[in-house]
Amino acid sequence: MSAGLIERIQAGDAEAWQELVNRYADALYRYVYFRIGMRKEEAEDLLQKTLLTAVEKMGGFKGDEEGWYRWCCGIAKHHLQHFFRAHSRRHAREIVMNEIEQELAEWLEQEGSEEGQWPEARMEKEQMGNNVSAALSCLPSHYQHVLLAKYDSERSMDEIAGELRVSTKAVESMLIRARAAFKLALVRLEQGEAA
Repeated sequence: MSAGLIERIQAGDAEAWQELVNRYADALYRYVYFRIGMRKEEAEDLLQKTLLTAVEKMGGFKGDEEGWYRWCCGIAKHHLQHFFRAHSRRHAREIVMNEIEQELAEWLEQEGSEEGQWPEARMEKEQMGNNVSAALSCLPSHYQHVLLAKYDSERSMDEIAGELRVSTKAVESMLIRARAAFKLALVRLEQGEAA
């Protein structure tokens, strides 16, 4: 029975652990895979982290197999949130830096590249990149995710809705709130009021 398998695992039975993982690994993989934007390598890494965390904390688990699966989904969700926070900051900085570099190149092409202007422009570019990255990091992870999905990955509202398993209207509302929160965070940073 299910509870027997959990008890065997908690008693140190490696075969019982393998049996449980074999039953639920595909479902856990799909859970992570679709939430991480169908990126195979990242999904495999997060599945491994989820299973490692589960094995480390298995002694404290109370429940049956179905409860174990839901518990593992909660662990996976935690690892996904951590992934998106780290991923959002890194990619936000890259996006802004690329856009600024393009604008700077266009400006230099139009204005000429006088030596006295170049360091100042580079410093402004670095400061803007730092401000954008810091503003994004101040936002809740779901706002970071929806902003990056829309503006970095250039996904449609329908694609984002499918990924988040919400309606397109919900994504539109979330995007409006995320943009407002981002603007506010950016203004506060520029005024030196950042938290």
